[in-house]
Amino acid sequence: MNKSLIPLLIVLALVVLMTVVIINTRTIKQTERGRASSLTSDESDIKLSPYNNIEKVAPHTHPVKKPQYQEKAEIQKMLQQAHAELEAGNTSAAENKARNVLVFEPDNFTAMSLLGKILYSEQKYDLAEAVYRRMTELKKDDPAVYNNLGQSLAKQNKFDEAIKQMSVAAELDPESPFISLNLSGMYSAKGEKEKSIKFFRKASETLGDQIIPISYDPTLNNIRNEPEFKQIIKEARTLKIVPGEKAVPPGKTDPAIKLQLNSNSPQ
Repeated sequence: MNKSLIPLLIVLALVVLMTVVIINTRTIKQTERGRASSLTSDESDIKLSPYNNIEKVAPHTHPVKKPQYQEKAEIQKMLQQAHAELEAGNTSAAENKARNVLVFEPDNFTAMSLLGKILYSEQKYDLAEAVYRRMTELKKDDPAVYNNLGQSLAKQNKFDEAIKQMSVAAELDPESPFISLNLSGMYSAKGEKEKSIKFFRKASETLGDQIIPISYDPTLNNIRNEPEFKQIIKEARTLKIVPGEKAVPPGKTDPAIKLQLNSNSPQ
């Protein structure tokens, strides 16, 4: 072979080699891109079933809420039954029904009033106190509630607090002779005779001779022998209530549920 052709052949061989390398490299890159594209396409084509992540819940399994008017009617019926049970002397049944109402309506004022009355009549004065305290939060302008709270406290010999609550009742209904009588009894129990007689006289000015039977209440024993107390009773015997007239003027305290010294039931 002519030696002058050797360099030319080497150059041609190198050109061929480089061409093969370039072609192979492009082929590999295109293959990789195709695979990547295929993977991407496959992933994007995957569609999850709309039911895959949904809990299988049977229809109508949630409790159906009763209409509000229906609940109100049932609560009213329970309250009527509670009152009926109490009138029949079934205090335990009446208490249960009142508590059932409070499960549905924790702030039902009528149910709380009934429950407080039941607890008071059962001499559960601490529980009655708790009920009446809650009632004062709901109805801050009701003298009957403060009156009952004061009486519940007095039954536990908590006279300072009892007088405080009863004084609020007196501010709300200053014309109530029964609130005045309760204050008189509380001050008497504390030994504060002057204040006790003051409120006893105030009550007598409204009640007239009706205060005479009330004057025998044991809570007034500390002032019974006081000259002024005897004078009030003497005057009351001359103050007969004219038939047809009201001895107690209308006030904020409901006379049907009033609480007196000689009463065993709160309002």
